[in-house]
Amino acid sequence: QSELKSQEEELELDLCAGIICPACQYCLNGKCIARPDGYNDCGNGCQRCINGSCQDYDAACSNCQYCSSDVCANYCQGTDNSCGCTTCINCDDLDGCSGDNYLDYYCSGTSCIFNSDDCSDCSCSCGGYNVEESIANGNCSDGKDNDCDGTVDSSDSGCVSPHATIIRLVDTKGNTQLRSEYNNRNHTWPNPYPVLRVGETITIRVDVDNTVASPVVYEFVGTGFPNTWQTDNQVTITIDNDIFNLETIHLRVFVKNSDNQYRAPYYDDMIQVFYKKEGENR
Repeated sequence: QSELKSQEEELELDLCAGIICPACQYCLNGKCIARPDGYNDCGNGCQRCINGSCQDYDAACSNCQYCSSDVCANYCQGTDNSCGCTTCINCDDLDGCSGDNYLDYYCSGTSCIFNSDDCSDCSCSCGGYNVEESIANGNCSDGKDNDCDGTVDSSDSGCVSPHATIIRLVDTKGNTQLRSEYNNRNHTWPNPYPVLRVGETITIRVDVDNTVASPVVYEFVGTGFPNTWQTDNQVTITIDNDIFNLETIHLRVFVKNSDNQYRAPYYDDMIQVFYKKEGENR
């Protein structure tokens, strides 16, 4: 029996004699048989046996690498624009503002991390900093020194309007009107209109804001009023029948700065009030 077994082994050897199988295969009963997938019959690179031939085999490489032409290569380059393990991220795309801080992302290992820069010193432009503080930019009431010149909001010269704006009109009878053309306040003039009588003397004063360009000039326009530009912000008139040639007095007061930067054709702001004659109905 042992002799028969020896003869069978010799026959099997004879069947593979002279047969040279390619890499990833071996001879069995005279035939080349594929070696198991993953078997290293391919040398020192990262290729392994797949379906009986040497092919790139990612599992032979370390984490974050893949096999390419028998060489392990990184999925990501470890740079700011190619950061990660198998999914690559451009860290530069993450740069941006977070409140008053600018976050500058960069690649560290396989992760994007950031340096934070506080923009309140105008080193960057987040949170409304590193920009001119001005009425035009709409940043005159945000509580910040936007241009880092040491002044905040209304203290900054850029937040002072070049136009004279009327705050109020008052008279010596205690009447007040807050509403002008540009100050966005409510009407406070009495209605029915205040009464004036012939022979009465009254002083009317207009207060303005934003006098960065000076002098501010005023024009009191109405029957019996100066009707000319003046530097004094008030007028005093005595009511006579010429003034009251109509049932009501219609007074308009125009103001402007000397810089000629008018909001309207010839003035910066305008306010108007009415009086009625004693004994007359409105």
